Amino acid sequence: MRSLGLGVHNIPMMGGGSAFDITTIAGLQVWAKNGAENVSTAFPFTWNDSSGNGNHLTQNVSTISNLLIASAWNATEGSIDMAGASPSGPRFLDYPTQNLSTATLFFAVKMNLSPAFDYYGLTQDKNNSGTNYTQLFAKDTQFFHYLVGGAGSSGTGAISATTNLPNNDEYFVYIVRKDAASGATVNFQNSSDIMATTTNYSGADAITLNTLGFSANADRGLNGKIREFAMYNTSLTDEEIALVVGDIKSRNGIS
Repeated sequence: MRSLGLGVHNIPMMGGGSAFDITTIAGLQVWAKNGAENVSTAFPFTWNDSSGNGNHLTQNVSTISNLLIASAWNATEGSIDMAGASPSGPRFLDYPTQNLSTATLFFAVKMNLSPAFDYYGLTQDKNNSGTNYTQLFAKDTQFFHYLVGGAGSSGTGAISATTNLPNNDEYFVYIVRKDAASGATVNFQNSSDIMATTTNYSGADAITLNTLGFSANADRGLNGKIREFAMYNTSLTDEEIALVVGDIKSRNGIS
């Protein structure tokens, strides 16, 4: 195991495969993975939760569900194509509401960086999306991440990249860790590189999340593909994050 310098926090990384099971770390609330075994392409479109909590990701709106059923599931690639900016409409999945004072979120994603100016909603509170969300915003070779909790702007933060985002041929693991006191840190990992620096967010407000790939604006949902999503209601340690990232990368061929 080696450690990559991330300023305030150092997040170690594991190389190679791993027999580690992420359910052994306490606090796992939602775990969507391995679509070939866990996706139902009958109405309503469903991505089954593997955490054991029954927090399945579903889409009960027929027009959106039909978009997912008809064209979003890529069995060969093992991904769900959200195509948030698609002219045919938004695609997103709902899951039971999670209220989180601490959290660690993992996404195995591949972004479509076209158009050059776009928003990519990862997970939000669909019922109050202006108050609680975690969102990636990309413009050219820069990105900003926002994590908002509570009312108004309290708990808002953003970071900008000094390196390019991964292109649309590459999956990477996107990690968000929210601490109760110090805010949150964010980073990107592909084969062996950190794709961003980290930052601390002001504010320790709880966040409410219940949808994957959603944005309040129809053209600002997750514009890309997702292979895996895991949510913990705890702030994982660096070592625990390294184990989860190594497992996700191994399972999804990110090497």
